[in-house]
Amino acid sequence: MNWILIQQIVISIMAVVVILSGIIGLIRVIPEINAICNGFEDEKSRDGSRDSNS
Repeated sequence: MNWILIQQIVISIMAVVVILSGIIGLIRVIPEINAICNGFEDEKSRDGSRDSNS
């Protein structure tokens, strides 16, 4: 029984670490994704302005 409890505790700790690392990774990546999306939007607006000018 003790080994099963220890295994459950270790697995739960590992799961928490994995979830936290995933959340931290997303928080770090979100600004880059926003920058990429903003870059694409800028390109689209530039293309639109070029089309309207021509």
